[in-house]
Amino acid sequence: MLGRTSDEIDDLFTSIIPRLTLRYETERSRLEASGGLDTRLYSDLSDLNALNRDIEYDAAFRVTPRLSVFSAGEYRVLEDTDEVEEGGRTLSLGRPDFQTTFARGGVRYALTRRSGVTLSGLFADFDFGRGDTGASQQRDSHRSSYSLALDRVLSARDTVRLTLTRADGAFDSTRFSPSSESSSHSLDLLWGRSWNSRWTSSFSAGVQRLESDVVDAQIVPLVPGDLPDSSPDDTTTSFVGSASLQRRSKRAALAFRYSREIRPSSGFGTDLTIDSLAASFERRLSRRWSLRLVGNWTLLRSATEQVFAIPAAPAFCVLFPGTVPAVQSGVLPVCAGVSDSAIDSQTRSLSVVLSWRTSERWSTFLRYRFRDQVNDGDNLTLEDFDKHMVSLGFRYRYDLDLL
Repeated sequence: MLGRTSDEIDDLFTSIIPRLTLRYETERSRLEASGGLDTRLYSDLSDLNALNRDIEYDAAFRVTPRLSVFSAGEYRVLEDTDEVEEGGRTLSLGRPDFQTTFARGGVRYALTRRSGVTLSGLFADFDFGRGDTGASQQRDSHRSSYSLALDRVLSARDTVRLTLTRADGAFDSTRFSPSSESSSHSLDLLWGRSWNSRWTSSFSAGVQRLESDVVDAQIVPLVPGDLPDSSPDDTTTSFVGSASLQRRSKRAALAFRYSREIRPSSGFGTDLTIDSLAASFERRLSRRWSLRLVGNWTLLRSATEQVFAIPAAPAFCVLFPGTVPAVQSGVLPVCAGVSDSAIDSQTRSLSVVLSWRTSERWSTFLRYRFRDQVNDGDNLTLEDFDKHMVSLGFRYRYDLDLL
């Protein structure tokens, strides 16, 4: 379940996931709301037991034949887990409470039968608890963005979209990470094409300019001038874009996607350039049996500089290349440094799901998941690991027909 170079943990756990979904739809409006619980009960590692929950909604309303409004949001809570200790060793540091709030909305207006404009906004809040498990590397963050998009239908097979976006983010400080602010501007052009009844594709390309400012690092080197810059401001301009290809038939679906983006990170203390590649395959083997395979590869790299501090006495700074003795928040001895490659992490994952629909309401599934992570950056708190999970489960679906 948790695999590192020196420690491995395995256990059997039961997951119970009840969920209620309500749908309402008319000629001019649509509303879907749902909420659920995710209970994890471990056989031996009871410190990892958790009760997670979420609520989400998605709504749209057509005000006039040309004007429509839309909105969506979600609220999720991941319950904290305790440390896992075995033989006097700490194998897992646990997880703090984690709450996320997300909301977006906007308006669409049809300029003509072939073109339209969309104005939208987004807000997101990430809040980490500060319980006994701690969250020294996790920073609360708040994000907002606004975008203006112009759509145009070129032909029966081709569409284009031009999008201008501004995004802002603010990150709170923790014991080992300073507070920071960031803002970005991006311009993106998307082209979508339907080649025939089975094949579709989309391509997008654009530029993104990101400005990052460390507000208060609170790190003072013991020798003045020893630290290059304890409050770096950084600006980077990068290419962003994506490409996707899909094929669908009556019994199968195949999809590939590559994307590059720059995104703030509440967990790593640095903005990230993210390259990701995904592939999926679905096949209906028979009337009751189906197979699904999903593979992902992600590369995370620092997009801006990061001030990092490793709690240690001055004599131990020689063990951490690129750091100098310093004091954080006036009292904590640390080995501090500034790095533009704090994060360099590759993640690979694979999921295989075999499903059997036993009746109209019941289905059974067998699932295997694998995740592997390799870290080469300067951030010493990240560890290499791999994770394997085999699941056997049952689903029951019941339509209430309340409305």
